[in-house]
Amino acid sequence: MKSGVRVNRRNIMKQIKRERFRNRLWHLPLLLLIVASPAFTEQPFDPKSVQSRECQAGQFQCGFAPPSAELDESVPLADSAMISHRGLPSRVDLSADMPPVVNQGQQNSCVAFSVGYYTRSYLEKKARGWSYDSPPYGGAGERVFSPAFIYNQINGGQDSGSYFHHALDLVTQKGAAPWKVMPYNANDYRTQPSQAIKNAAMQYKAASYKRLPFDNVEAVKAELAGGRPIIFGITIDDAFYKLGTQVYDQTGGRTYGGHAMTLVGYDDSKTSPKGDRGAFKLINSWGTQWGDKGYGWISYKQWIAMRPYAYVLYPAAGTTTTPDAQEEVTEVVQGDIQPPAKVEASQGTYSDRIEISWTPVTGALAYGVTRAEPGQDSFRFVGYASKTMHADTKIQVGTNYRYRIIAIGEEKTSDAGNSPVASGYASASTTEQSPATVPGIEVELQGGNGSYRVNVTWTAAPGASHYQIRRWNAGGNRWQVWNQKITTTQFTDAGPVTNAENRYSVRAGNASGFGPWSDVAAVSVPGEATPPNAPTGLVVSNGIYKDRIALRWNAAPGAEKYAIFRYSYATKKWEGPIDESASASYVDNSARVKDGSFYAYTVAAVNGSGASSYADPAVGRANPNVQRDGEKVEAPTDIVATLEPSGQVTITWKGVKGADEYYVLRKKKDAADYTFAGNTDAKTLRFTEKFPGKPGELYLYTVRSKPMMGSESPDGRPAAVFVNAEIEVVSHRFMPGQGLERMTGEWNGRYWDGKSAPRIFKLKIEGDGNQITLHISDDRGAKATVKGVYPSMADSVQLKGVTLDYRENLDVLILRGSDGLPILAGQTVSFTR
Repeated sequence: MKSGVRVNRRNIMKQIKRERFRNRLWHLPLLLLIVASPAFTEQPFDPKSVQSRECQAGQFQCGFAPPSAELDESVPLADSAMISHRGLPSRVDLSADMPPVVNQGQQNSCVAFSVGYYTRSYLEKKARGWSYDSPPYGGAGERVFSPAFIYNQINGGQDSGSYFHHALDLVTQKGAAPWKVMPYNANDYRTQPSQAIKNAAMQYKAASYKRLPFDNVEAVKAELAGGRPIIFGITIDDAFYKLGTQVYDQTGGRTYGGHAMTLVGYDDSKTSPKGDRGAFKLINSWGTQWGDKGYGWISYKQWIAMRPYAYVLYPAAGTTTTPDAQEEVTEVVQGDIQPPAKVEASQGTYSDRIEISWTPVTGALAYGVTRAEPGQDSFRFVGYASKTMHADTKIQVGTNYRYRIIAIGEEKTSDAGNSPVASGYASASTTEQSPATVPGIEVELQGGNGSYRVNVTWTAAPGASHYQIRRWNAGGNRWQVWNQKITTTQFTDAGPVTNAENRYSVRAGNASGFGPWSDVAAVSVPGEATPPNAPTGLVVSNGIYKDRIALRWNAAPGAEKYAIFRYSYATKKWEGPIDESASASYVDNSARVKDGSFYAYTVAAVNGSGASSYADPAVGRANPNVQRDGEKVEAPTDIVATLEPSGQVTITWKGVKGADEYYVLRKKKDAADYTFAGNTDAKTLRFTEKFPGKPGELYLYTVRSKPMMGSESPDGRPAAVFVNAEIEVVSHRFMPGQGLERMTGEWNGRYWDGKSAPRIFKLKIEGDGNQITLHISDDRGAKATVKGVYPSMADSVQLKGVTLDYRENLDVLILRGSDGLPILAGQTVSFTR
């Protein structure tokens, strides 16, 4: 399929060749750099060979400039950061597929090397199956990407380094140019790309990028296990310059500034000189004489201690290549269902209960709440929930509990072990307790033809009486906060910024103040240079028609057309785009679908600026056994099941055109088949009966429509109804404050804002029964003392102005400060000992 964003490659290359001839003096310094580079000699690594005049102790300008805390928070989290991970391989290594190690020289262009040369080149290699031709190794440079194209456009004309968000925005909005068309020259950081070079780069735009929390080691490992390198930046010191084949596990000597690199693997069994177990593998841009032939290792514990800024880059979907969605298709066909992305629990907000809330799950009909007793690792079932919140009243005050949520689908349930874990407790003293974090936020773009609005919805937070919302102002590099108190869980932004990604965040409030801001949800509002968002709500007909399969989806604002892709289970491959549609529907009447086999479909939205990512796949089939085409009617929709206090179950649904009667069916959870419960005439869209089970059981109800002369429809989407069984409170005999002894003592932390030397923190934790005291100080004279109540066996404690998280497996502490604690002022600082 031809897209409106395709360009004439031959004409572009002719223009570029003419410009390269006029600017061929570029090549002389490049060749000199290659000859003199430590990457191509046998000399020991010399730090001065990669240090600019600004990259010196006390100046802190070595290439990577950290973003402000606000800017960093504005980047949406990667999905991997919002789920638990089990079954990850113990070792992953992507280095065999990475470009050859090169040397950036004394230019502060490390961000461009990490984003462009290493990560973008890797993603394109994996997508196209091509081999690298890196110019420093004698190649033509057509299949690796130019650091100069990125760095020279984002450094403001100064060789003082750059920000990740500038580089990532550039490769997602303007693409990446092959090295051949804009060769890298360590002595030239000002030459700008011509229009021809920019046109060439547009063919290699990335789709998006996401943020990875520095303290979520499992999320970083999951991305690497999924074949995605991690772009990151940390401060560097003498110990890092001297790193050889060993694992970097502690700072040493002078600190010089920030440096960007790329993670390419991990090894859970790798042990550092200090005895830290587990390490990440990285690739550097200092040539092969540094580290282990240009690669290095950093322990998991030191990774958290260094508080890196980390991002993952995603390739564009495109409309000329087929999707890579085998895993998603398997989930659709097998009825697999994912756990909630995030779970939150109240911490001391109530004296008589713990409220748990979580993000909704697509395909979930109900949820199961599981709980681990204090000090135990096993989780047991405590009850069902129909919505995304549950109040646990069978608890012991002053004791910490952990929760996992199970999403329940029609055929399967999510793996409880993959659910995020939330810690919560009730407190006898509930004063000065602000609400928990809003667990989930979703955004939907509505409107069209240049008039758009964004509908923002979120999950209720434990302890909240109202909410506040904000939108990131990219032009002003700050958050725009709407100050009104919102008492619902919905907000409409009637004036989003067009031709830009709009990012939103919500926080919950009550009489004691506001809780932390939620994670960010983002939506692109189309414009002249912005592709549309992925279509949503894809529905595929399932046996309704004899000789065709019908698709429909929600129109994507800003889309000019849609590309249709089909998955064959016979070949186990995606096909397409098989066709395109100008509207939000399509009928596949090709000969191959008429045999009744199942096919999966997905759709990408397209406009003049490019293509969206793919819609979530859906599966359907034709039905050659239908005697006359169209004789079947559609299944009922909007089925709702309600349990009255009297124990009566009421089922309602939306009527179907052409139906003469309706059949109501039910089955107990985990039963193989539905059984007949009753029927109604065409005008009666309601059915009642007494709950057929006993406490602790869940039933699913579905409805089928039936025409007068034809066969009944497929089942409608079922609804769940249940009665929870009573559970007993388990009494625990803990000493007051038991578990606090794991954290008491002295800790060391650091935080770098890029403006001066890293800020060094000292933390002393004291315990007296269930009373916890934090003494926080820094090397600039600031001090603070925070006191509160410690619930027995807690790893996470919410105190006034700060939240403390303890990671026992790595023996690290994370302090997340609020604006009410000036010494931290909203910063997150990691501590080790």
